[in-house]
Amino acid sequence: RCLGYPDGKFIVAYSRNIGITNEEVIDSNLVATAITLLMNKQKVCAGKAGELLALFNDLSTKNREIQNVVNNKWWPTTPRAFSNRIIEIKPNLKEIGIIIERVQDKHKKSNIFIIKNLNYVPEDPTAEDVE
Repeated sequence: RCLGYPDGKFIVAYSRNIGITNEEVIDSNLVATAITLLMNKQKVCAGKAGELLALFNDLSTKNREIQNVVNNKWWPTTPRAFSNRIIEIKPNLKEIGIIIERVQDKHKKSNIFIIKNLNYVPEDPTAEDVE
């Protein structure tokens, strides 16, 4: 207001810049990019870090976009590294409607990641989700 701008102008510009920054973080993170590509095609995906890593490696043989991500030299190669990358980008993905829950399986002493796309709209309403 001191500079003569209308009320709320700064907040609008600030929010827009935060959104742009979030997109840049997602675009620069290989795991976030792969998750976004996968979740654009389904509503829910779940598994241990090793299972999800194997899923993306398998999908890379069928999907050129995911292949470009997985074949990058910075792609995590171990379940632990993959798990760490998921945890790092969790808040950024939440901003675009992809929620990641980490559930501890006490019997197997491991964590299961549940990834949900809140914005998912199936292209074909008769299509089933792939897990």
